[in-house]
Amino acid sequence: MLLEQTWKYITEHQLIRRGDKILVGVSGGADSVCLLLLLWELSAQQGFSLQAVHVNHKLRGQESEDDQAFVEDFCREREIPLVCYSCQVEALAEKRQIGIEEAGREARAQIFRQCLEEGGAQRVALAHHKNDQAETVLFRLARGSSLTGLSGIRPLQGFVIHPLLFADKDMILQELSLRGVEYRTDSSNLTDHYTRNCIRHQVLSVLEEKVNEQSVTHIAELAEDIAEADAYLKEMAEPLCVSCIEEDEERLLIRKDLLQAPGILQRYVLMEGLSRLYMGRKNLGREQIRQLQDLLKGRTGRKFSLPGQILAEQGYEGLLLWKKKESKTEEIETAGEKESLQEIAVTGAGDYHLGRWTFRCELLAELPSEIPEKTYTKWLDYDKINTNLVFRTRKPGDFLVVTEDGGRKKLKSYLIDRKLPARERGSLPLLASGSRVFWVVGHRISKDCMITAETKQVLKIIALEENYE
Repeated sequence: MLLEQTWKYITEHQLIRRGDKILVGVSGGADSVCLLLLLWELSAQQGFSLQAVHVNHKLRGQESEDDQAFVEDFCREREIPLVCYSCQVEALAEKRQIGIEEAGREARAQIFRQCLEEGGAQRVALAHHKNDQAETVLFRLARGSSLTGLSGIRPLQGFVIHPLLFADKDMILQELSLRGVEYRTDSSNLTDHYTRNCIRHQVLSVLEEKVNEQSVTHIAELAEDIAEADAYLKEMAEPLCVSCIEEDEERLLIRKDLLQAPGILQRYVLMEGLSRLYMGRKNLGREQIRQLQDLLKGRTGRKFSLPGQILAEQGYEGLLLWKKKESKTEEIETAGEKESLQEIAVTGAGDYHLGRWTFRCELLAELPSEIPEKTYTKWLDYDKINTNLVFRTRKPGDFLVVTEDGGRKKLKSYLIDRKLPARERGSLPLLASGSRVFWVVGHRISKDCMITAETKQVLKIIALEENYE
């Protein structure tokens, strides 16, 4: 029964197409085991392929090793391709000064992106279900989220799909019981040490027992309604974004004409404007938007600072927003070590972090038989570029070599020709030496670092953007 319901949900939301390769995140717990089992059976019927991915977080000693062994046996018995990764999540959390849960998400994000890039897969399937949806909505509600946040987990988010979002936990456990399939139980899920466990054990359980036994379903249905309302309001706000937001490389202006629109649409436009400066919405909340809305209504000359080095001022034409200039040598303290925010020296193989990007570098002694065209993986002649090599953002005077005879093009001209929005150029990561840019990440490499028959040492770089949740 659950098999047919899963395929119906996949079809309704266009999550998987015939011929796709799908990565399935498998921890060994009931949810991910059930998802892998269902997709494994559906893959043979519907013409797509699978690869399981297990990430060992190294948090629970022997229990973590036993989880990995269980997943390996489970996949071996069914001849499901599997790749396993290990990550010291606790050390990552300490280094980044973040929580264990967030560090685990970051680690999985990097690994899934790497698997997608290297394995030719189209999407990653995760086993979030209706109970996870309810937990997410309550968590975001308590933290003051907007309508967009309260829409919760979506069936398709970027490259991630959630084929079991329609099912609740009881349905999953019943399916495994009927099939006689075993699974692992993560002991950390039984404690209230983590925030989501508290919501699960102390909030949702009380709602189901004391208020309504269908609380999980009702919250999940509300998330669907909110998602529809949010999509409608975004559509209504689009013309206002076009007419009321002006931007260049230095600043962003939100015109006073916006005040003629309903208050809720004003907030959508302000959120869009602010998110362009922040390059995303992850750290934006209701309070920042309310402050901007009040400022837009206020008198000329008023100003204040927002988190993330954003300045806001009421001007004659409207609200001016811009980002403070950061010094090239500005540093942050991270787990007792100092790292440059804007320039990271590349000294050979290893992982290098620049903002939300991680660059995984390998040195190869042999030339690849062929060099595939990949957006976020590149192979470069290391002997040509290994002097003062850095990952950084752009600076005046940057250029690319664009012809075989050494012809140059200013980076600014190249980005304009590529029609890259001005708001994205300042945070675009580059591989460079001095003013010479070898790779505009996500775009082209320079002619003077390409591999030739004379290349002795190859630098392979995989770029991983850490914005997956």
